[in-house]
Amino acid sequence: GLPLFWHVENKITKVVIDAGNGGKDPGALGKFSMEKDIVLDVALRTGKYIEENIEGVEVIYTRKADEFIELHKRAQIANESGADVFISIHCNSNK
Repeated sequence: GLPLFWHVENKITKVVIDAGNGGKDPGALGKFSMEKDIVLDVALRTGKYIEENIEGVEVIYTRKADEFIELHKRAQIANESGADVFISIHCNSNK
């Protein structure tokens, strides 16, 4: 049989992707990398995947380049856009 909710359409129409840190804030530091660079790459790849594979979903980025966006502005972007989902991407480092 069909799943119980097989007839329900996709209700997610807008996603905000937040690549943590950026600009003057490098985040976690590795031997050869900075969090701000890794999470930006992951955010852009994630957004591209959504745009290319999930019809009808708009992707909004809090940043698309190495720039510092204050935390309250990241939340403002999400709130003002009316997004259904907010994805905040971060990573840690370890010796």
